[in-house]
Amino acid sequence: MRFLFFLLIILNFTTAFTQQRPNIIYIMSDDHDGQAISAYNKTFIQTPNIDRIANDGMRFDKAFVGNSICGPSRAT
Repeated sequence: MRFLFFLLIILNFTTAFTQQRPNIIYIMSDDHDGQAISAYNKTFIQTPNIDRIANDGMRFDKAFVGNSICGPSRAT
């Protein structure tokens, strides 16, 4: 019984020091144009909320797609 008690105490403290999981927001759009998000220095459409997320987090500047039509995104 003592062993179980000490084991539970140790497990409780080890979970307190674990790293937090990252917050990931995945935005997917169909037939997306490169000028659709102003976080990428485009002024065609203003997207202040996505800009704030991009400024506080990370952006992917070199993303490419192997097929330029929207069919592959509908297949998933």
